[in-house]
Amino acid sequence: MGTALCCPLFFYKGELILPPRTKTENKQKNPEVDVIKATASTPTKITAVKPKIKKMSPDELVEVKSNFYGTLFYKSKVTGFECEWSNCGDVNLLTIAELQNMRNGQRDFFSENWVMLVGDNAEQALDWLQIRKYYSDIVELDDLDEVFTWSPEKIETVVTKIARGAKDSIAMRAYDLIESGSLDSIKTIKAIEAATGYVLMEK
Repeated sequence: MGTALCCPLFFYKGELILPPRTKTENKQKNPEVDVIKATASTPTKITAVKPKIKKMSPDELVEVKSNFYGTLFYKSKVTGFECEWSNCGDVNLLTIAELQNMRNGQRDFFSENWVMLVGDNAEQALDWLQIRKYYSDIVELDDLDEVFTWSPEKIETVVTKIARGAKDSIAMRAYDLIESGSLDSIKTIKAIEAATGYVLMEK
C-alpha cells in the first residue's frame, strides 16, 4: 500500500500545483515602551492668612516680672503711674494700657528684657502688644546664680545671644559674687567677660 497524502495534489496542464498555504498572522504586538508624560499640574495657590490677634481690654491686668538684677523703677510719661520691683523675680500687676505706654515711651523695659510678662494671659499680651520679638532668646533670671553653674562653653553660647539688659544683670551679679569670694572659677569668669563685654577681674 502506498502512503496516503495528507493533502490533495492538483495538476494543471501536467504541472503540479501546490495548495496555497494558510497565512498565519502574527497577532503578537510588538512591546511598546510606555512613555510617562509629565503632566504640568497647576499648583494650588496658597494665600497667606494673617492670624487674628485676640483683642485685650485696656484695663486687663498682666503679671510683669522683673528680670533685672537690683531695684527696677518705672514711671509712666503719660499717666505718671509708678511701679517698683525691689528684686529680680518680683512680680507686679500692670494694665494693658500701661504696658502700651511703657512700650511706646520706654521700650527698653522690653527690648533689654528688664521685665517679662508672666501668668495665664502673658502669651496673648505679647502678641497684642507686639513685643514678642524681644523675647526670642530670653533667659529668665529669677534664679540668676544658675548661670554660673553652666560650663564656660554654654555661658558663651547662651549669654552672648541675650539682650543687653540681661547681660548687664548677669555681669553685675557676677561681680558681686566675685567680690564675696563665691565665684572664683577663672574659666567661668572669663566666659562671662567674653559673653557680656564686661571686665570683672583685674588683669
